[in-house]
Amino acid sequence: MRRLMRSLLDRVARGRADDGTDAALREAVASAESARRALAEAEARLRLSLAAVDVSVYEIDLAGDRVWFDHRATTLSRGLLPSDTWLSRSDPRWCEWLERIHPDDREQRQTQLRAILDGTAESFAFTYRFRDPDNVWRWLVHRGAVVAHVPGTGGPLRIVAVARDATEQYDRAAALERKVAERTVALEERERRYRGIFESAFQLTALLSRDGVVLELNRAALQFHGLTECEAIGRPAWEFGPWARSPRAVAAFKARLARAAAGEFVRYETCQPDASGRRLNFDFSLKPIFDEAGKVTLLVAEARDITDRAGLQAQLVQAQKMEVVGQLTGGVAHDFNNLLQALVGNLDLIRRLGESTGDERLQHLTANAQRAAARGTRLTRQLLAFSRRQQLRSERVDVCRLTGGMIELLRRAAGETVDLDLSVASDVWLCQIDPTQFETTLLNLVINARDAMPEGGTVRIVADKAELGAEEAHRLEVPPGDYVRVDVIDSGCGIAPQDLARLFEPFFTTKESGKGSGLGLAMVHGFARQSGGTVTVTSEPGCGTTFSLYLPRAAEPVAPEPTRPQAPPAVRAERHDVLVVEDDVEVREAMQFALSDAGYSVRTAGEADAALAVLMSDTPLDLLVCDVTLPGSMDGLEIAAIARRRRPDLRILLASGYGGEELHGAEGFDMLAKPFSQAELLLRVAQACARVAAG
Repeated sequence: MRRLMRSLLDRVARGRADDGTDAALREAVASAESARRALAEAEARLRLSLAAVDVSVYEIDLAGDRVWFDHRATTLSRGLLPSDTWLSRSDPRWCEWLERIHPDDREQRQTQLRAILDGTAESFAFTYRFRDPDNVWRWLVHRGAVVAHVPGTGGPLRIVAVARDATEQYDRAAALERKVAERTVALEERERRYRGIFESAFQLTALLSRDGVVLELNRAALQFHGLTECEAIGRPAWEFGPWARSPRAVAAFKARLARAAAGEFVRYETCQPDASGRRLNFDFSLKPIFDEAGKVTLLVAEARDITDRAGLQAQLVQAQKMEVVGQLTGGVAHDFNNLLQALVGNLDLIRRLGESTGDERLQHLTANAQRAAARGTRLTRQLLAFSRRQQLRSERVDVCRLTGGMIELLRRAAGETVDLDLSVASDVWLCQIDPTQFETTLLNLVINARDAMPEGGTVRIVADKAELGAEEAHRLEVPPGDYVRVDVIDSGCGIAPQDLARLFEPFFTTKESGKGSGLGLAMVHGFARQSGGTVTVTSEPGCGTTFSLYLPRAAEPVAPEPTRPQAPPAVRAERHDVLVVEDDVEVREAMQFALSDAGYSVRTAGEADAALAVLMSDTPLDLLVCDVTLPGSMDGLEIAAIARRRRPDLRILLASGYGGEELHGAEGFDMLAKPFSQAELLLRVAQACARVAAG
């Protein structure tokens, strides 16, 4: 612009010299004025631009060894440098400014300025920190270039540069960098936690793409499939999963995968083998993961091992089924006992009639009927044993000694082709059980083992102590504590897996028709459970079977208090009065006839009110024979309790086709189990009356 002004002035001078006219002068003046205005406008625009970008301009005069700063220098330097003035490079203010530059940043500035002085560079750009008067470190960005050169040598003469305070920008960048670093640390921590949870989870977990390609697989899943990460990552899930062995299973899995990829939560149960071939039950699910737009991006596949839960559910279902069957069986056995009681009682009377008349044909037919009734009696007792309603006479029993005492009987039951071996520990505890029922149970187990070895084999009976902790006791469904375990182990054909669950059901048998009633093992199960223990079975086809009886340890006996011996009372010979309470007419009449024929004075009652009327009256009574199960709101136990309070000296004999829980509260009463013969009835009544006569 200045060169343009000089050119115009030269033109004005030439105009005067050439023609001396005023026109040339006016033209030159007008051009000069226009150029001046253009220069002023350009300078205004430059100042506005510099103000807008918040920069300060300075000029370095290398020839004069000085520096010029514009009007923003003081603001930029926080009062350390003057504005709109030239400053010698030896000025203390300039020296102080240089001293305030951060030591780590001085070398960069000096290197770039040295390159310009050496003529190897025409511009520079550097950033440094300086400490302001408030001892705050600020960031300055400098950019400059050579604008004039020494004539002839071409060396730098003047440098024009701009400086900008970038402290706020750098602070924001530093804050952002800190935030990014903190976020990175947080993400790394979240990734570490996620990875720890992912890898330590018991359930099998996989991260899949929408089309089913494996992206991540946790340690449990890798171990289940027997794979490494390299073998699993990047492959479709159906290529190595358990479903890969079946095209039908692959198709079903792909269909479920498509449903999950469409946004549906898919869950189902499946049974699959692991790498070793062991079949496990899984609760399997496919969960879609959505992005912010609601689009499915990933799928999470989880398989939770529920084998134990499924086993417990199966055990619960089996236990509930056995309980229901037991209740039904006990009810049937009770009703059947009442029917048998009527048959047995009346058959006894018919037999006596045949004997008195000498009718041999009648005696023969009666004997046949009595044998059939006896078989029915044994059957109902087996049913009651299964339903845990038999009457147990528990006592402290040495199982080892009891087993050893019946070894010959067991050998004869096993047969000549079976080797029987007995192995018992020397310090086995005593059990609180019914010894007769235990002998029957052991005999049933040996006979069952014999039938599993038609070609012969070996049966081992092992008895030892078993201390059950909480977990093992919970699995066996018994209280924790001390037990005696009796194992009956055979080398027979074993039991098929589908038959194991039904093994203790009444009337279930794998034997041929006519070779087993299906009640032997049911009775074993009922005896073990009613005794406070349990029975388990382990078997494999072709590898034999083991039945394990767990019988509770007997508590230590309490020493009885010494009693003073009493002299035996005199026996009364008068006739005894008996009250028979029985709701079944046939049973009641048979009992009445039998007792009357034996010389007793008999009164009868068919229900509770009639019985209470006799008990509350002054009618003489020596003995009450009462059925436990009676119609109405009062049973035989309640009648017996009232009778004991009303007549303390009255002897009481309770009759029942049930046992177990139905007789809870019958302690202290004499019991007579149905069905009973007339001979057994007369014997028990005579014993009770003898105690009455004894006082």
